[in-house]
Amino acid sequence: MFFKKIFIPAILFIIASGISFSQNNLNQEIEKIKSTQPAPEHNILLNFVGKYRVLISLFADQGAPQYGKGESINKILMDGRYIEFETAIEMDSYPLIYKYIIGYDNIRKMYSLYSIDNVSTNQLISYGKLDRKARTITFNGQFQNMIDKSMNSFSIVFSLVSDSKFEIDLFIGDEKNKFHRSKTKYILIDR
Repeated sequence: MFFKKIFIPAILFIIASGISFSQNNLNQEIEKIKSTQPAPEHNILLNFVGKYRVLISLFADQGAPQYGKGESINKILMDGRYIEFETAIEMDSYPLIYKYIIGYDNIRKMYSLYSIDNVSTNQLISYGKLDRKARTITFNGQFQNMIDKSMNSFSIVFSLVSDSKFEIDLFIGDEKNKFHRSKTKYILIDR
């Protein structure tokens, strides 16, 4: 009697609780997996894929701007999670080589940019937001000045001009004192 009235219902309760617990764990695991996969926000990165002709204008505090031209090969990495820009530009007096890696962080709900180049040892790391209407991603961050070691704010704005063109503008300084350092135009050669 004890077995039928108490023991069997207790076992069934434990089994049912375990199934419910397992279902909750399964749902949590599914959500974790979803957060590691490319989201719709990653699709904007596809607009930058391809081989591009690059034209750059570097603006100085004093003196005339410098101009350069080159190429960039931009490719998707890790199943659409990131895009890598490999850009080589011939300036008047030196070669400029830089690499960007851009992705979208599903947890922070922000785009991220990692940038390195051959003219410094600084690595720029910044986070940004997409403005769908303006077709821009604006990244903001800080870097340490190589000469006086001061911290400086910067903004990098990626603007989709058309299906075959985009531009990158670099600004140094905060909102009150912003200097337009460079404009880089990318014209699609081949996707």
